[in-house]
Amino acid sequence: MFREKNSTRLIIDFDFCRVSALVIAVVVIIAVFCWSISWNLLDAIMITVIIGAGGSISYASERERIKRKYLKNIQKAL
Repeated sequence: MFREKNSTRLIIDFDFCRVSALVIAVVVIIAVFCWSISWNLLDAIMITVIIGAGGSISYASERERIKRKYLKNIQKAL
């Protein structure tokens, strides 16, 4: 039982890391793209912050979805 909980936790943590890495990569790519278009670092930072806020919201909802999915699977197993 203890081993199952640990392995499930590792799976959930891995999924969270994968989602957060994806969000960070997208934000960095958009920031570089905006900076190359406008040549104004302040505009690129402002656009990145706005997009980053949206990414944080989507990350939080994705995290909750993953958590519900694994908790449902754990409850079925018990």
